[in-house]
Amino acid sequence: MVEGDFFDAELGHGYDVALVSGVVLIKSEQECHKLFELALGLLRPGGMIIVQDYLRTGRSPDQVRIDKLENLYVKVVFDPRAADREGEEVAGWLRESGFEDTRLIPLPTQLALITATKPL
Repeated sequence: MVEGDFFDAELGHGYDVALVSGVVLIKSEQECHKLFELALGLLRPGGMIIVQDYLRTGRSPDQVRIDKLENLYVKVVFDPRAADREGEEVAGWLRESGFEDTRLIPLPTQLALITATKPL
């Protein structure tokens, strides 16, 4: 285990998997891009990133109401640039950062997964 800010810690390289959990929601779009580029550099070719977070992925009316409250909460508690994100938007950020084969996996809660791979 490595403790510290992921932008400043010495994390090494050549990993098979990078898990980014609970970060996309509370960071700005710019910080997410920076984090995804960092993860790309940490992974071996063919390695996988898994993003697990509160992501909008086609919601029922009840889930949409919860999403709106959650969005307000993260802006007040964490950062005005934080936001409840669209899953497809985050998948696009992964592709822009150099990942490919993005897959959005809705879960039965407000959470969702996005997986992507580093090109060979």
